[in-house]
Amino acid sequence: MKEKRTTQSKAPSAPTPIGGAVASTFALAGFTTALITGIIAGNSGTYVLATALCAMFACYLLGSITGLAVDHVVYEYTAEHVKKHPIPKLSTNDEILVVDEAPEEVSPAPTSQNS
Repeated sequence: MKEKRTTQSKAPSAPTPIGGAVASTFALAGFTTALITGIIAGNSGTYVLATALCAMFACYLLGSITGLAVDHVVYEYTAEHVKKHPIPKLSTNDEILVVDEAPEEVSPAPTSQNS
């Protein structure tokens, strides 16, 4: 089976979505920590939730800043890696043979037995 594949060396065009995940994780961790700490301290429910929401907002801001730094580091590393290890550009006339995992089995030719 033959398939044509073309690949091009392309640097990443935009930062990765890691920053949003980092910010959300920080916010969830801050909310959970404030919630559990407030419940253990025996504070009222309204106070615990208000404190947890404030902690979530503050941790989200801190996580956003951290996420931007992580995005920048990943983007720079990826760009440098692509620069050092470019993928060769193939012309449209080049063919790449794709080998299947297991070859097709050929049944043996029938043998004639004279008995």
